[in-house]
Amino acid sequence: MKAIAPLLAGKMSRAQDLGKLLYFIDSPTSIYYEWSEKDRLEETLAKRVDDRKWSEGIVLKKEYAEVRKLYRSLVLTPGQKLYFGIQNAIERFLQEVADVDAADDPETAIRMTRTAEDLLKSEKRIQMLMSNEGERKVRAGYEPSPYEYPPAER
Repeated sequence: MKAIAPLLAGKMSRAQDLGKLLYFIDSPTSIYYEWSEKDRLEETLAKRVDDRKWSEGIVLKKEYAEVRKLYRSLVLTPGQKLYFGIQNAIERFLQEVADVDAADDPETAIRMTRTAEDLLKSEKRIQMLMSNEGERKVRAGYEPSPYEYPPAER
């Protein structure tokens, strides 16, 4: 965090833009959560930040990558981290598939189709895992007191 502080010197809007970048790109409560990382970044830069030129520059700096890593470790659950990881893998895979011509190299196209199926199955399993995250089981007839539940469930 100390490393990025000098980069925020000047306008207060820079700190706000950094917060917007972190929230709209990496937060599971963001409206862009289901989008690919590239699309989330482009949309945030286009519509959400005040100083687009500064924001485009900060995204390329290693200090931003460190702050982003810290933010993700604080905000994301293990299932959400897996989900973001599989999303990025699918995005990279789609870029690879775009370069393959099935007429010229059918074996590679078939292999890539199988890989795509595996990636999509993995994504569905991770989504199922995420839907069960945070679920508690009460066993042996034990009845928890109201204060043992999180505030949202009381």
